[in-house]
Formats: sequence, C-alpha cells, structure tokens
Amino acid sequence: MPIQRSQFLKRFDQDLRNDKDLHDRVYYTVTRPKFSALVEAISQMPEPRTVLEIGTSRFSRQLKQICPDWDVHTLDLGPSLREVSEAAGLTFHCGDILQPLPTPHDFYDLIIFSEVIEHLQGNPRKALRHLLQALKPGGRLLLTTPNLSRLLNRVKMLIGRAPVPEVGPPEWWGGHMREYTFREINGMLEQEGYSQIEGGPHLYWDGIMFYMQSGPFDTNEQGELVFRRRFGGWKIPIGLVYAAATNIIARLVPSLRHGMLVVARRPEVQVSSSVSSQSVTGPSLVSDTSM
Repeated sequence: MPIQRSQFLKRFDQDLRNDKDLHDRVYYTVTRPKFSALVEAISQMPEPRTVLEIGTSRFSRQLKQICPDWDVHTLDLGPSLREVSEAAGLTFHCGDILQPLPTPHDFYDLIIFSEVIEHLQGNPRKALRHLLQALKPGGRLLLTTPNLSRLLNRVKMLIGRAPVPEVGPPEWWGGHMREYTFREINGMLEQEGYSQIEGGPHLYWDGIMFYMQSGPFDTNEQGELVFRRRFGGWKIPIGLVYAAATNIIARLVPSLRHGMLVVARRPEVQVSSSVSSQSVTGPSLVSDTSM
C-alpha cells in the first residue's frame, strides 16, 4: 500500500507524545517537517518494496509499522540500535558508507540518505558510489542536507564568522564536517552516474516553529541533560520576528532556503561514473509550499 503523509504523521505524533527521553523529544519535534517532507517525496514515487535508511532513526521503524509489507533495512556505524531495529522487523546492517557496504548490491528500490552527507569524515563521492551500487537499476536515492548557501550562512560570512559549527574534538563524531550547495550535490550525483536528478533547496527547515523550538543542549551542575531554546524567555518576540522574516525570504528566494531535498535515480542501464548524465529539475520538489 502506498504511504500517505497523514497516516505517517499520525504515527509520528503518537510516538512523540509517548517520548520520555528529552533529547529524542526535542529532536523529533524540531525535525517533524523534515520527516513529513521525506514521506511526501516517497508518496510521489512508485511504491518501493525494498528500502534502506542510512543512519538509523525512528523513521525506518515507523515506515515498517505503516507499510509492513515493505522490506526495510537500516545501516549504522555501530551496533547500539541493532536490537530495537530487529525487534521492529527491520534488517540491521553495521558498516561505514565510505567503505564497501555490507548490504546487498542491486537490491534497493529506495535509499534514504537524510542529513548524513554533511557529517562524513571523508570524500562524499565514495558514499554516493557505494549507494549507487546498492540500488536496483531504476532505484532512487532520497537525499536531504543543509544548504550551504542559506541566508543565515551568508550573514555569518558577512560578519566574519564561519558558516558551519566548529569541528569537535577527535573523540567526538564531529558534527557538520562540510556542507554543500545544490549545485555541488547535483554535480557529485551526476559524476557518480545518477540520472533524472530532481529537487533542490527546500522549506522543511524554514518554518517559524523550527527556530522557536530549536536550540542547544547542555548539562547542569548535577550532570543532567538540559535543553535551552534559542529564542526562550524575553527573546521570544525577537525570535518570532526573525523566524517570520526568514520564512518569507526563503519562500521568495529558493537559493536562500535552509535545507535541500534531492531525488536521483540509478539508470536502468549503468553508465560510467565519469560520464555526466542529464540533470532535470523537478518543480514538484523545488516549488515547496508545505510550511
């Protein structure tokens, strides 16, 4: 049965109401528009029967609950989520997408590569090449990532600040190692042999509530995790004005949007990765008005 966004959001919100973990509750509240956009994109595709999520999240388990006939797999760097994934009926793989994948080749109708490429500590074209090998001919890669050329980054550059967070310590996984423009993502996909590339800058991070509900985590004197809203307390009016202005600008100027959503296909007949394929912009994804 094809997935429906309303059905997914009902399941998503139910899980959110039952969340006891502070980090998960904040994370999934803030990222709800992104997951909604993913489902909307999937609903516009031929129904996938084999799906792989890169970077295990609650999303793959929710897909399996809503579409139990789908064969849903997930890939993660470590085994910590193996038990909960397999209990939900998923096939769990442990591996690094910068290395040859432990997943089957020529197997997946859909690979979800959401908010991962900016964290890679290596050449992202290696990852895209490995994912292409895992897709069936005609299979689709669904990719989301922050847009390097978003409005806030341009403002940061004008005042002499780095547009991305500082690199963390070596023992940490590192945060955003590199962000990309749509032209860069499009170019890498073409160079690695993908075709029918659709999408571009997207509004899923530009909603007013994203700015009002997001912020940093910290620890208090007792060592407990605490969350501090970016625009809490007396800053709420400032935040509302800022968020509304940012949303209006993002709607008017797509290149200034905070995120991007891209769908690319593995050709039915594989071509050499050194040969660029034709890029097609999909207005149904670029002209997003969902927020």
